Amino acid sequence: MIPRRGGRSDATGYKMVDSVTVRNFRSFKDVKVDDCRRINVIVGDNGSGKTALLEAIFLAAGVTPELILRTRRWRGDSAQGQVQGTPEDIHDALWSDLFYKFQTSKPALVKLEGRGDENRSVTVTLHKKGQVRVIAPDRKRPHDRPRVVPAGPAKPISFRWSIKSYGDFSIDPTLEDGKLIFSDAPAEPMRASFLAANQTAPSTEMANRFSALSQSFDEQDFIDSFSQIFPTISHLSLEMSVGMPMIYAKVDGLPRKLPLNLASGGMNKLVSILLTITAQSGGIVLIDEIENGFYYKHMPTIWQSLLAFARRYDCQLFVSTHSSECLDALARVAEESPEEFCMLRAVHSGDGTTIRRFDGERFAHAVLDSVEVR
Repeated sequence: MIPRRGGRSDATGYKMVDSVTVRNFRSFKDVKVDDCRRINVIVGDNGSGKTALLEAIFLAAGVTPELILRTRRWRGDSAQGQVQGTPEDIHDALWSDLFYKFQTSKPALVKLEGRGDENRSVTVTLHKKGQVRVIAPDRKRPHDRPRVVPAGPAKPISFRWSIKSYGDFSIDPTLEDGKLIFSDAPAEPMRASFLAANQTAPSTEMANRFSALSQSFDEQDFIDSFSQIFPTISHLSLEMSVGMPMIYAKVDGLPRKLPLNLASGGMNKLVSILLTITAQSGGIVLIDEIENGFYYKHMPTIWQSLLAFARRYDCQLFVSTHSSECLDALARVAEESPEEFCMLRAVHSGDGTTIRRFDGERFAHAVLDSVEVR
C-alpha cells in the first residue's frame, strides 16, 4: 500500500477539523459534532441531512457564496442563469431555503473548529423584505410628521466569514441585469473539495492532478495502489485526445490504451477520489454517496486505499453512504485503526436533524455484530 508522506506517524497529529457547528441552516436547527476523525462516515435515511451537512462544511471552508449555487447544480437545479423579479423576491427565492424551516429572520451559521485555518465560520443573513426608513421632519418645520418610506435593503443577503488567520470579511451578492455578481474574496479558501453523488470530475481536472503527481515522481505509487484494487489495469498514463489531455488505461487483453472513463465508471470515480486527496493535502475531501458505481466486492480495498491516501497526504474525509455492504467493508478497516474513524448518524424529526456520533470501535463492533446502524 502507498507509504505515508511527511514522516508524521501518529494518527491524529495533523491539522484537521475537530468539530462542526451548524445552526439554522437547511435541516439543522442547532447541532454540534465534536471529535471528528480522519475519516468521518455519515449515514441516515433519505432527507435526513447527510448531503446538507457536507454542503455546510464546504461553504464554511470556502470564501464565496457561489459555492451554494454550485451545490445546487449538483443536486439538479439548473435555473440559475438569468433570474427575473424584484431584487427582494429574487434573493428570497435564491437563498431562503438555506435557513431552517425558512426562518430567515435568524442568521444561519456554520462553524468549523480545528488547529489552524480550520478555525473559521460563515454567517448568512437574509435581510427582511418590506423594510422602511423614517425621515425626520425638517427642523425648520417642527409640526410636520415624520415620513415613512419603503427602503429595500441595500444588501439583501450577506455572507460573513470569520477566519482565525485573517479576520472577518463579508461578500454580498448583487444583481446586475438579472445576473448574480459576486465580489472577489480578500482571503484564500481552506483546501477542500466536494465530490457530488451524481457528478464526475472533469477529465481536464483529473489530467492536471495526475500530471502534478507525475512531475513529483509519485505517479507510479498511485498506479500501483490503483492496480491492487483493479488488477486488469496495469498502467495509467496521460495522453492527448483530440487536443485535450486525458488519463488513459492499459487494460489487459486490449491492443490499445483506452480512456479511463470508457474503461469503467467505477474505476474513473476511484481515480477521481484518490487524485482529489492528493490535490487537497492538508485539507478536507467531502464525498457524497461513495458507494455509487462500485461493485461491493471492491469496497474493502477501496476503504484501505482511502485511509492510506488520507494518511499520506494528511487529508480528512467526510463521506456519506446508504450501503450496508459499504459499511460492512469499512467496519473491518475501522476495527484495525478505530482511532481514525467515526460514524455520524443523521436523524431527522419535527425538530430538525440531529447527529449521533459513534467512535470507530463502537461503530466497527456494532456492524460486525450485525447491529443496524444506518
